[in-house]
Amino acid sequence: MAEIGQGVGARRQSSTRKAPRTWQHPTSSLVKGSIVYNVKYWGRVEVSQPSGAVTVKEAIDQLGACVQDAKQRGGKTPKVVLAVSYKGIRTADAKTKAVMHMHPLGKISYAGDDKTSKSVFAYIVREADSKNYCYAFKADGLAGQISLTVAQAFDVALKELNKTLGPDKGEMSKRMETAQNKVEVAATGGGGGSSQPPAAQPVAQPVALQQPAPALVPAPVAAPV
Repeated sequence: MAEIGQGVGARRQSSTRKAPRTWQHPTSSLVKGSIVYNVKYWGRVEVSQPSGAVTVKEAIDQLGACVQDAKQRGGKTPKVVLAVSYKGIRTADAKTKAVMHMHPLGKISYAGDDKTSKSVFAYIVREADSKNYCYAFKADGLAGQISLTVAQAFDVALKELNKTLGPDKGEMSKRMETAQNKVEVAATGGGGGSSQPPAAQPVAQPVALQQPAPALVPAPVAAPV
């Protein structure tokens, strides 16, 4: 059974001050630009919880099954560019560079990777319809690196936000700090997250699959080569 890189809802030891962490990227890379990964977009699915390893595990399994079904019928999984910065996570079409999604870090409540396969990265975000969605990406050999990069992005964003707010932290800062701790725990493989399985959800939306199943709601894609 795959172990999701213990997501954003993991336990935090409030009695112990965290030691400074040495991150993998210069801070300026996340502030002045972004860290880019070439991955395949599996799609998104609505989830009942904003965080938790079980929630992400079930979302990944559901999306993975949809992708495999579409492949059997000639569909192709779209190649995308995943760009991470202190502002958020942006997904763009690898060929046209058209932006598909832009999610501010303040809206992301959980991120993690499949620690068993090391090939799938996923995150949960609250969208404009006030629902939580899990986005999943096939990232062979890079899923763990992406998780760490997202954790660093949260760390940088929180520091920048606190510089602006000063000692009187606002609600946004508190939410960011909570998410930052959860994402960092997920990326480093600690904690456990929610143990309650999410309620049944609508069929996943494997966006951009060329020949989706009738129940799916896909985005337009190019014909297979």
